[in-house]
Amino acid sequence: MTGHISFISLNFNNLYVYNPPIFDGISMSIGYTCMRYCSAFKKMLAQKGPKVSARDVKATIWEKDLKKLNRKLTTEFHCTQMSKKPAAAEQFVRLLVAAGKASPSPPVGPALGARGVKSMDFCKQFNDKTKNIIAETPIPTVITIKPDRTFTFITKSPPTPFLLKRAAGIEKGASNPGTETAGKVSLKHVYEIAKIKQQDSNLKHLSLQSICGSIIGVAKSIGIQVVH
Repeated sequence: MTGHISFISLNFNNLYVYNPPIFDGISMSIGYTCMRYCSAFKKMLAQKGPKVSARDVKATIWEKDLKKLNRKLTTEFHCTQMSKKPAAAEQFVRLLVAAGKASPSPPVGPALGARGVKSMDFCKQFNDKTKNIIAETPIPTVITIKPDRTFTFITKSPPTPFLLKRAAGIEKGASNPGTETAGKVSLKHVYEIAKIKQQDSNLKHLSLQSICGSIIGVAKSIGIQVVH
């Protein structure tokens, strides 16, 4: 029998596949398909009765049959792999939104609309959450968008430069920090700002002293003098 690749033997009611090297990768599926062939052959033996001994019967699988099965199963394998889409990941959107003033206009509308989220739903929730904060206070917001387009969000304390300028009673920092002073704040102001900043989840592990040091550094960078 030329062109013979391997054979499957019928031994009573059990199917055994010989020549294990064909069981590599996709060929494993071919082996199971070959077993189905043997199942049909087994029925034929049952019809012939005791004249044929199942122990001595070998169903030969020809090379051309294996090639045909291999092409079919390989195609199915690749199609299956290509159809498997990776699990959608959560998306994070970071925005700076004025307290109580969120609206579908930029930056909120475009940022959420592009990700399939209704901006009005976010605006209602955000405005309700920040209604007790002084209007127009910029609130850093992190929005987590889930694969099903639902969302959650967290708000953080206002940016340090904003808090310093409000404490100093100015609207803009110095044009030339280091040589120009735009305003002054006291150490008490710095301490109060530090207590506000410490409420943020990413700063809770820091001491007030460490946060105060960072705030003083920011003050210098925008031309605000810290006085004792």
